Amino acid sequence: MTYEISLEGEGALPPPMAFNVSITGGIPLLTWMEPDLGGIDNTIQYSANEPFTGIGFSSGGEFTIAAKFTATELMNYAGESLTSVEFIPFSEDAEFTVKVWTGEAGENLVFSQNVASVEEQVWNTVDLSVPLTLDEEDFVWIGYTVDHEDMTFPAAVDQGPALSGMGDLIQMEGTDGWVSLESMYNLSFNWNVRGITDGTGGSDEFELLGYNIYRNSDLVNTDGLYEFTLYRDFEIEPGTYEYEVTAVYDLGESNPAGPIEVVVEEQPLAPEGWDTTQTDMSHVVVIPGNNAAMSGSDLMSPGDWIGLFYNNNGTERVGGMVAWDDSDNMYLVAYGDDPETPEKEGFEIGETMHWKAYISETGETHDMTVEYNSSMPDDDGTFDMLGMSMLDEMDMMNTSISTEPVTQEVTLYPNPAYDHVNVSGVAEFENYFVLDILGKVIESGNISDSILKLNTSGLKGTYFVVLKNNSEVVTKKVLVY
Repeated sequence: MTYEISLEGEGALPPPMAFNVSITGGIPLLTWMEPDLGGIDNTIQYSANEPFTGIGFSSGGEFTIAAKFTATELMNYAGESLTSVEFIPFSEDAEFTVKVWTGEAGENLVFSQNVASVEEQVWNTVDLSVPLTLDEEDFVWIGYTVDHEDMTFPAAVDQGPALSGMGDLIQMEGTDGWVSLESMYNLSFNWNVRGITDGTGGSDEFELLGYNIYRNSDLVNTDGLYEFTLYRDFEIEPGTYEYEVTAVYDLGESNPAGPIEVVVEEQPLAPEGWDTTQTDMSHVVVIPGNNAAMSGSDLMSPGDWIGLFYNNNGTERVGGMVAWDDSDNMYLVAYGDDPETPEKEGFEIGETMHWKAYISETGETHDMTVEYNSSMPDDDGTFDMLGMSMLDEMDMMNTSISTEPVTQEVTLYPNPAYDHVNVSGVAEFENYFVLDILGKVIESGNISDSILKLNTSGLKGTYFVVLKNNSEVVTKKVLVY
C-alpha cells in the first residue's frame, strides 16, 4: 500500500525578495526577485554582476545611491554579519564614499568611508571597521555618495529590469528622501552594489516551482503557478487593492511577501495633442500644489494640466505633463530624446523647458513663467539627464500660446551622417564633446570657428555632440551609418 503525504512548512521556506507594487497609467505593476535559496555564496545583492552603463549629471554634482534589503531578504543570513561592501564605478573620475544605513527609511548611518582610489568597471571592496550583525536589523541599506565633474557618469548600473524601490534608490544632494530610478526617471536599472557576509548562506535542498499572486487575499493566477517575476494587473476598476506574492516549492508554500496596498485612481484625459514619448532620459520637477509656499498655485484647479514643451524643427511638442490634483507635491517627469532613434522625441540635454498650462474649464492653453528653487540640483530651467528641480513660483501669461515656431541657432548636418558632420552656429561656445549612447566621451576639443567639422568615418551608431560655454550647454544627436 502506498501513501501520498503532503509536507507543508510555515516560516521556513524563503519568500520572494524585493517585492514592490507601482502604478503606471492606472495599471498595478508587481515586481519581485527570486527567493535567495542560499548555499551559493555570501553575497547580498540585487544587481547583475556586470555593469551596463553609468549614471551621472551631465553638468556634474553629488548624489547618493543605495540598495535596500528588508527582513525578507536578510532571513537567509541568520547568524551572519555584514563585513564589507563592494561596488562598481563606471568611471574613476569621481570621489566615492561608501556608506551603510539601517532603519526603514535609511535614517541611521552606521558606516561611512571615503575611497581613496577606485578601479573602474570592476568590483571594488571596502571592509567595514565593525561588522554589522544582520540578525539585529530589519532593514539594511548599502550604497555610496559620489561627487563628480561634468560629462562623467560614474555610478554603474546593470541592464535591469529594475527592482523598483529596492535596488535603484537615489537621493539628491540637499534632499532628505529617497526616490526610485524607475519610478521617478523611467530608468529600469539596478545599482552595481552588494554586501559581503562572513557566512555561506542557507540551504538549497528544495526546488522552487513558481509563484502565487494574491489580490485582496484572492488568488489571481487560478490557472496554475505563475513563472515570472513581473506581473501587470490589467483591467481592474479604480479602487484600493492589497497585493501579496508567495513562492511555491516542492515542500510547500512560503509565507507571503507583502502585503502592499495601492490605490488605483480614475485616469484623467490629457488635452488633445498632448502626447509624450517615455524614454530612458528623464528630469523630475516637483510642483508644490496645495502649498501656500508656492506663489501662483491658486491659478490651477483639479482637472487642469501643466506641460513642459521642447522644440522639434520649429514646432513645440510636449515632453512631459502632469494633471493638477491639489496634492502637496506633484511630480512632473520630462523625458529626453531617445539616443537610439533618428527622430527627436524629447528634450536635448541643456535645452530650455517651456511651461504651459491647460485650463479645462475654458479649454485654453497658456504660456507660463516659473521660478525655480535654488536649493535643488537643477535650477536654471534646462533639461538635464537625471535632473531634479522644484518650483518656487508660477504665473500664467494673459494670452494663449503662440503658434510661431521656435528658432534654434545651432544646426547639425548632414544627419544621418557618413564620414563627416558639420555643426553650425557654434561661435558662442568654447568646447565640444562627442559622446556615445552610454555617455562615454570619445572626442573633445576647443571651438575656434563658427562651424565645427567632425570626422565620423570611424564611427557607427547614435552619438551626441555637446557644446558648452560658461552659461549654456547644447546637445545635438547624430546618427552615423
